[in-house]
Amino acid sequence: MASTQAEVRWQTKRRTFMERNEYMWNKSLMSDVKFAFPNKGDTSTYKIIPAHKYVLAVGSPVFYAMFYGGMAEVRDIIEITDSDPDSFLHFLRFLYCDEANFVEVVSAIKVWYLAEKYDVPSLSRACVNFLDGNMDPLRAFDIIPYARTFGYEGLEEACWEVIEYNAEVIADDETFLDIEHEFVVSFLERSHLVITEVDLFNAVDRWAAKQCEDEGMKVDGPTKRSVLGDSLVQQIRFSSMSPKEFSDVVLPKNILTQEEIIFVFKSFYSDYVDVEDVAAPMFEFRGPRTSSAPMLSFTFSLNPLLRTSWQYVFESAMLSFEVSRPILLCGFQFLFNPTATSGCVSVTMWRQGVKMKQLIAKSRPDTWNTDSSHGQNKVFLNRPFTVKAKTCYTIELLGASSHSPSYYVTNDSSGFDTYPDQKDITTDENYDVTLKFCEGLRVDEISLNRPYFGHIERVLFTEKDCSLE
Repeated sequence: MASTQAEVRWQTKRRTFMERNEYMWNKSLMSDVKFAFPNKGDTSTYKIIPAHKYVLAVGSPVFYAMFYGGMAEVRDIIEITDSDPDSFLHFLRFLYCDEANFVEVVSAIKVWYLAEKYDVPSLSRACVNFLDGNMDPLRAFDIIPYARTFGYEGLEEACWEVIEYNAEVIADDETFLDIEHEFVVSFLERSHLVITEVDLFNAVDRWAAKQCEDEGMKVDGPTKRSVLGDSLVQQIRFSSMSPKEFSDVVLPKNILTQEEIIFVFKSFYSDYVDVEDVAAPMFEFRGPRTSSAPMLSFTFSLNPLLRTSWQYVFESAMLSFEVSRPILLCGFQFLFNPTATSGCVSVTMWRQGVKMKQLIAKSRPDTWNTDSSHGQNKVFLNRPFTVKAKTCYTIELLGASSHSPSYYVTNDSSGFDTYPDQKDITTDENYDVTLKFCEGLRVDEISLNRPYFGHIERVLFTEKDCSLE
């Protein structure tokens, strides 16, 4: 708890109203309301957070009605039972300071709940934007119920895009076994899951076995089938498997009926047999799921603005470019100081000088190297990012102090210079995608005494083959 004693003449030491208002956050000075949080395991003691009715009422119509409405709250202490103190403090900080700096998804969800409860749409948007760009694929299913409850269809679709792109990782993880039945059905209904059908079947089989164990039922084929239900089983595209995969993997599980097995085998030879003559539940004939597209890359020349020496490079590396045809940006390779980061970096995307979103890019186990003094590693976004043709984009690679006010970006500069013979770089004659440097953003007032963080070397992408936006 902050001290109740105010600094002497504290107002004169803060230049702006926002700075003075920030000073009042979480202080008893002039506080006229307190929020009490029962301590876990001991409801007789409370964590107390002081606040100021005027500030709360200015930021939230719910607080305005609570403190200044016709039936105004007269209690000095208000008990809060649906939030923890840390989340509530984060929520109050936005009302006092207009700041919403999240560290991880769980805290953003908790603050989002408070933003909706107290009707603070600007904070809700900040939470949604953070979740959109930073969600871990393994937590995407956790976000969907909140997106539905609060009516954010765009965020729900973003969750499904992340799920589709990371389907193989999700299906292989233990957390998949605890997903609710309705989400498993919705998962199988997606047409762009990046996973083989046999791996998808194995994941569904493990999920069904876990449900049987949790309910104390026998774990065998018929019981798993009863747990799965016909509608879920019929979403699996058995005909896209090879006959050997179907025989070696599916049949031993004893989940399908004899009629269904005959139907699938006949579908393998549909050029010779009319499968519609089979009097059995029909599996829908659909194409295989999306397979992983070959990864391509653009290689950038070292840029004087991005690197002055190995020891002193500012913590925001920015690269502007445009492409001749649409691509899906998947990640990038960068040269970095292993002590500055460990497999996770923050990225800001700009389009035509306008900030679009902040994203988190993470490494894969086989792409991260910390053996050398300056690692050369790849990180990947949680889903592909659509890059339109003939449009200037800027990737900003942020270091640990990305919220530092000591650097900023402008769009009135001439952008990045390149060497005369490297203005245009073509990846491969078979793909007909050309990269060129363009006028973009630049970091001003670069401080050369900051620790080395890294710079972008390559952009990793696939050709645009789906409508992810």
